[in-house]
Amino acid sequence: MRPAQTFPLTGKPVLAVMGQTGVNLVTSAESQGKLSLTHFHVPKSGMGVPAHVHRREDEFFHVLQGAIKVNVGGIETILEAGQSAIGPRDVVHAWESLADDSVILVAATPAGLDEMFVELARATAGRPKMETILSICRRFGIEFV
Repeated sequence: MRPAQTFPLTGKPVLAVMGQTGVNLVTSAESQGKLSLTHFHVPKSGMGVPAHVHRREDEFFHVLQGAIKVNVGGIETILEAGQSAIGPRDVVHAWESLADDSVILVAATPAGLDEMFVELARATAGRPKMETILSICRRFGIEFV
């Protein structure tokens, strides 16, 4: 068994991802592909991600501040600070912030979403084309429905 590994939480790049600010706290490289963990600040109520499905990973949401509405497999739930939900792979899910300045953690197993967030941040600087965003998501096994 390998010894526990620690990850630096400071000095990591801040990503502007479609109006939200994210920091990849644990990357695919750091976890040998097992887990990615990203901290997101969602500045406005109503922002989020529409209905989509992951083909490669399970996604986990944990609210640190504010509130979000999640819909997983047609079941809608409101999560407030301290509450969590899972969007399993191959199950349609969506989320939307219900408050200004919500803060959430998004984890994925296996890892990979962190790399997608980096690519989306690069592609969405300025005025991105929706086809570019959809193309990046498709390469990471995510389909919008």
